[in-house]
Amino acid sequence: MKSIIYAFLFILFTNMLYAGNLDDAATLFKEKKYPEAAQIFQDILKKNDTSAVANYYLGRIRYVQKKYDDAADFAERAVELNPSVADYHFWYANALGAKAQQTNIFKQAWLAPKILRQFQKTIELDSTHIGGHIGAANFYLLAPGFMGGDIDKAMHEAHTLIRLGSDKGYWLLASIYDKQGKSDKAEKQYDLLDKSFNDSTGNPGFYNNFGYFLIKRRKPVKAIKMFKRLVQLRPQDANSYDSLGDGFRAAGKLDSAKIAYRQALDIDPAFKASLKKLKELNTP
Repeated sequence: MKSIIYAFLFILFTNMLYAGNLDDAATLFKEKKYPEAAQIFQDILKKNDTSAVANYYLGRIRYVQKKYDDAADFAERAVELNPSVADYHFWYANALGAKAQQTNIFKQAWLAPKILRQFQKTIELDSTHIGGHIGAANFYLLAPGFMGGDIDKAMHEAHTLIRLGSDKGYWLLASIYDKQGKSDKAEKQYDLLDKSFNDSTGNPGFYNNFGYFLIKRRKPVKAIKMFKRLVQLRPQDANSYDSLGDGFRAAGKLDSAKIAYRQALDIDPAFKASLKKLKELNTP
């Protein structure tokens, strides 16, 4: 009888220990202390490789570290261990999508249905999952038809997001109008979002999108204003200055463009886009 009690207590203590470690590692993850968090999650998996939570977080960490193959493997394992959690499917889809961007068209065609299925499963498990609807909408909007792209389904997802109270729905509408060639409607939608954000948006990527849309519309002066807002919101991001450089370049302000590209390289000396553009501008 005593041996049974001891075994029970050992199991109980072990589970409590795992739970404590998971909580500690999750806290480190939220604090963006990724190497420290990863070490704890890896230690947990060495003792218990059936922890869906540890696999999920390791997938998130590898995603941040841009190790997308590993991110997809860990996320897939989390989904296998606990297929009822919407967020596991969502991050599995994101990891697969990141992998797809780094491969050829044939591999992309093979990955596309898997990506879409994971976004769809996310929404199936949680109909209010904003990220899932955004992911599905962007997939339908950006994927070619033979991979599952569908502008009408993208529009449906955009309106679903609006019903859920997400401004990303309006942002998607602007992108959809742009793809449909309805540039005036798209710009009007962007302008409405710009006013509603009032420079305090938590989505600085909006200004990046809007800026390049304006460059395409041959409105570089207005585009520069958007890119300057992007720089204000992401001053430590090399891409912010690279985008600003593109705005100046489109406006014919080449000296200002060079300065912006150099600022990008001050942040990240290996930033390929700015290196290439600076070389082009310095070439007679």
